[in-house]
Amino acid sequence: MQLNRTWRTIIVGSVVIFYILVRLRGLDASCPWFDEIFSVHAASQPWNSILSFVSRDLIHPPLFYVLLKLWVGIGGEGLVWLRLLPVVMACLAVVPFLLIAKELKLGFSAKIIALLLFTFNGSLIKYAQEVRMYSLLLFLSLASLWLFLRYFGKGKNLVPLLIVNIILVYTHYFGWFVVLAEVVAILTFQRIKWRPMLTMVAIMLTSFVPWILAIWRAAQSGSELGQNIGWMSRPGISAIIQFKLNLIEPFYYAASSAEPISLFRVSVPIFLIVTVAIVLYVVNWK
Repeated sequence: MQLNRTWRTIIVGSVVIFYILVRLRGLDASCPWFDEIFSVHAASQPWNSILSFVSRDLIHPPLFYVLLKLWVGIGGEGLVWLRLLPVVMACLAVVPFLLIAKELKLGFSAKIIALLLFTFNGSLIKYAQEVRMYSLLLFLSLASLWLFLRYFGKGKNLVPLLIVNIILVYTHYFGWFVVLAEVVAILTFQRIKWRPMLTMVAIMLTSFVPWILAIWRAAQSGSELGQNIGWMSRPGISAIIQFKLNLIEPFYYAASSAEPISLFRVSVPIFLIVTVAIVLYVVNWK
């Protein structure tokens, strides 16, 4: 039976409301951890020194800290208020997510399944409540991909894509991977558009030069990457397995090494279903 437009809107709206509610639940259930405290400390710096303070950290661009400073100026430093900022960004991410589904012309069933997976994912829920830049990265990455799809399919929105991508890379260095994927897609499938795309990247790099100079000066003054990422080690088999389970784990996320890496009775069946679906799709792909 085909659902009419009203019922489809009700179903999508209900899932979106549930998406928002699960991210609002338990905002003050845990104490701020070190990275969240650093975010607040960075946001507490005077306007004339916040950028130099963040540059000495080396590992993240400054945009989130600037937004957090504005947010604190509006509502203070209460824990719930602080965590509302990433929650708002995570909720805004639903908009480009649905626009991507529309641009890809997904069927209603496929769109709802994708939205449910997006809603239930434990990692996304967990990071939506951290006073860090990850929710903003999610929102901007999805917005970038939506604008790129419009440029790829219709030749539209290159200037908005440029603007969003500049904001994206000033949010997190991993934003450059999103841009790289877009460039590779153009060079692989639509080489006729390579000049505008590479021009966009050149403008982005030019706009990023001031920040590159800032972190170069910070590095020269004694700041080192090891002070922030020295604890990292090469991931082993267990870390790779945990990452794969995190991609499909509903609601759950291991917040510390003392907790189980997964609720296996839930995640393993889902993982098998997803694996079979991918195999069947690849076998029938034309």
